[in-house]
Amino acid sequence: MIYTAVFQDNEGKFTFETRVSSHDRSTAWHEVHNQRGEKNSCLVLLIDGQATLRTFDDVSEAPQQDLKLYDDMLVDSSDPVFLQEKE
Repeated sequence: MIYTAVFQDNEGKFTFETRVSSHDRSTAWHEVHNQRGEKNSCLVLLIDGQATLRTFDDVSEAPQQDLKLYDDMLVDSSDPVFLQEKE
């Protein structure tokens, strides 16, 4: 069966690979992970079939400074609002 594998490295960069593996998804996950091109990456998604994947950086034409707006929208679990005890 054909799969599209999504990997993330230790710097947060995503890479995509198309692989042929077992119809059994557990077996396929382990095989694809063991055959990954970059050994410092982790398999995070295994998609049935061949897919064309794009990240925000691939499709955005915004200048780099405009991307800070997106970063500001991310949740920070160390924010004091998350540390307050429930009443």
